[in-house]
Amino acid sequence: MPDMSTSDSILAAAMELFSKKGYAAVTTKEIAAKAQVNEVTLFRHFETKRILYNKVFSKYIFEPSFEDVFHKQIAWDLSKDLLNIASFFYNIIIRNSKLLQMNIRDSGDFLEDSFPTRMSHEAKQKLIFYFSVMKEKGVVTEEPEILATNFLTMNAGMTLSLFFDGFEMKEDLEVYLDKMVDIFVKGIRA
Repeated sequence: MPDMSTSDSILAAAMELFSKKGYAAVTTKEIAAKAQVNEVTLFRHFETKRILYNKVFSKYIFEPSFEDVFHKQIAWDLSKDLLNIASFFYNIIIRNSKLLQMNIRDSGDFLEDSFPTRMSHEAKQKLIFYFSVMKEKGVVTEEPEILATNFLTMNAGMTLSLFFDGFEMKEDLEVYLDKMVDIFVKGIRA
């Protein structure tokens, strides 16, 4: 079994370099030097650069628990629920800012299996279900898939804005989320 401290050192170095430069721009030699190990040691622990990249995600990512937010916290109150969901998304973004930086820089290389893509697909399915129920209850009238796509698009826009601003909010996050959800709810309420 590989020495965990060596693996952890390599993973930490890879995380830092991938988030700063992107996958393609970083060499395994740079990662090994940053981790203070020989490049051969790096390959003993991680057979390929791609495996190392994926291990960074599996080690450092905050895996969102969609079950909690979409099932345990749903009150079937449009404003309250969407505010909880939006807050949940932004907590994921903040907790995973370095990983998101890696993914945004490398989205052309790994888009189909990237963390944001997987998260977005799962979230969209949960939101479609939520909006379908709300449509059945007469709370909204638009198509659930359109509502889900628009809500996710607003959140994605904020993600990019945070990315370009170095993951720092210019105004209070709660105020922003309240305003965003309020405007969205006013536009879709039946």
